[in-house]
Amino acid sequence: MNNRLSTIIDLGKNQTEETLRWKPAENKWSIVDVLCHVEEAHRFWLHELERTVKNPETKYGRGLDHYERLAAVENTDTVAVSEVLNKLQRLKSTIRSTLLSLNDRDLLIEATHKNPKFGTRPLSFLLDHFMVEHQDKHIAQINRNIEQFNSHTVTTK
Repeated sequence: MNNRLSTIIDLGKNQTEETLRWKPAENKWSIVDVLCHVEEAHRFWLHELERTVKNPETKYGRGLDHYERLAAVENTDTVAVSEVLNKLQRLKSTIRSTLLSLNDRDLLIEATHKNPKFGTRPLSFLLDHFMVEHQDKHIAQINRNIEQFNSHTVTTK
C-alpha cells in the first residue's frame, strides 16, 4: 500500500500547480481533489479496519454521500498542495503501524459492510478493495488527468 501511496505522492510532486488544479470537466475531480480524497479515505478505512477488528459484529463502511468523503473534496481550491502531500507522506507511517498491529486471524474476521452489495467478507477484503484497488484506480485517474491536461494545453495553444 505504501508503494502505491508513494506513487501518488510522486505524481503530485512532479506536476505544476496548473496541472494539479485543472479539471477535465466541471463534474470531474482535479488531481488535488484526488489527493485530498485519498488522504481522507485512507484515514477513514484505517479507522474502520481497527474498529471492526475490535467489534466485528458491527457493520463497517460508508456510502458515496458520506459527509467526510464529500467534505474532503469540497474546498480544494483553497488547499495548499504541499500540505496535502505532507499529510499523505505522514499517512504512510500510520498505514505501516496499523498493518503491523494486525495478524492473520484479524484479517480473516468476517464482517458485514453497510452497503449490501459488498455483503459479509473477511477484513482482508477491506484492505484489498477499499485501499489497494482504490489506490490503483486513483493512480490511473491522476495519470488520465495529466494526459488530458497535456492534450488540452496542446490543442488550446
